Amino acid sequence: MQMRLFDTTRLFTPETIQRLYMVIAVLLFISYSVFMTGYYFFPDFNLQYKYFIRPLHALVLPGIVILAAALREIKDHPVFPLIIVYMLYMLASGLWSSPFDLYKFGQKSANALYILCFIVLTHFLRSWFQVGFDRMLRFAVLFAAVSAIVSMFVFYGDNDFPAARLSALGSLSNINEFANVSAVYALLAMGYGLKASLFREKAFYLFLVAVFISFIWFGQSRTAFVSLFMALCFLVIANGRQGKIKLIVLVVSTIGVLGPVFPELIEKAWLRGEGLRPMIWTDYLKDAALKPIFGQGLVTEISYDVEGRIMETAHNAYIQAFWHGGVIGLGLFLLLFGGACRQAWRLGKEGGDFVVLSILVFTMFAMMTGVDTLIARPRDQWMLFWFPLALLISYQTTGRGVSTQAPPGGRTRLQISSSGGRPSG
Repeated sequence: MQMRLFDTTRLFTPETIQRLYMVIAVLLFISYSVFMTGYYFFPDFNLQYKYFIRPLHALVLPGIVILAAALREIKDHPVFPLIIVYMLYMLASGLWSSPFDLYKFGQKSANALYILCFIVLTHFLRSWFQVGFDRMLRFAVLFAAVSAIVSMFVFYGDNDFPAARLSALGSLSNINEFANVSAVYALLAMGYGLKASLFREKAFYLFLVAVFISFIWFGQSRTAFVSLFMALCFLVIANGRQGKIKLIVLVVSTIGVLGPVFPELIEKAWLRGEGLRPMIWTDYLKDAALKPIFGQGLVTEISYDVEGRIMETAHNAYIQAFWHGGVIGLGLFLLLFGGACRQAWRLGKEGGDFVVLSILVFTMFAMMTGVDTLIARPRDQWMLFWFPLALLISYQTTGRGVSTQAPPGGRTRLQISSSGGRPSG
């Protein structure tokens, strides 16, 4: 009697492979969703970082196939090559760092790779789950607002209200970083409020905006507060919908209420003055001037003693780019940022959605006193800079509507349709 071997053709049918891809896509979507809200519940940002990279490692073989298909979709977007050039040059600057540290250089290279994976994954998930991705962002906005409320109640349950500067719960190391991340969610909330047709939905999202404004107010993050105010006003005005004056009045009123009710916070912010940042910037610029063309290198150790405090970052993303990469590094960064703003403006003019540009407006000002190195683990710079770039690339790449189909052989492929429909979100 002849023994039949196991029939592998039944195991690897196109339908089976398609189902496998869908399972992987769902797992990646869940992982991405947890990561986006992880700022508010992971006790340490290193855990959030590990949570993001481990699913990529676990799904490395099928993930490469999936992400490669998404990468082909976005590689020709005008901003994507600028990202690649900027990252390659900044990584190359690590080779002339003094002293050269192979371990740190490897870390930076890995961080650059994970940032690219984050951008490509954002596009892939939004293409596969357009409605689901939009709902995930809405949930993340709500989760962030609820977390902000919980942080305020927990902190002021044990500290002097409102004089004590708020310290939030979550993965980030200081309130300024939380303020930056919360400002991005505030702009997303305002965008949803502007698009809402029902009054109660509009009121709900405007309430969330007020929560984020209050959170940043009690955190006494001056740059984030002023930057958010300007970005919100820009978003409402650029949106061009009726009732925009009422929305601006609402934002101004929220701020106007906080000022008279809690005047001591304004006094404390005024008394803090310029702080140590001007002295930090002076030290950085002096050293940067020693190697103005190519910079000190991405992995060169930084440490300045400013009035008895050791400072290891420039507290200014522009100066940090100049210090690391010289005039060339700063020029590439400005080229990337300017190109992103230009494309975000086009996105808004063509589709009527200026949320991405408003985030970049906020980022432009917020980076003047913080954020520092952009090629780093997922702290506030991922939400401030890489997230809006990822959204921008995905929105414009899938701007004509996207359908996902499984062609013969079962390999998932993203196809752009010519329906003319605008993607949700």
